[in-house]
Amino acid sequence: MNTSGIQRGYMAKNMKAEELMTKEENLKNCR
Repeated sequence: MNTSGIQRGYMAKNMKAEELMTKEENLKNCR
């Protein structure tokens, strides 16, 4: 098993989720 690849994919997913959350927060602040 390539754990480093899994960790990279997991981190990428978390980063994308964080980006979506920050975008949503920015939209809420703009309203």
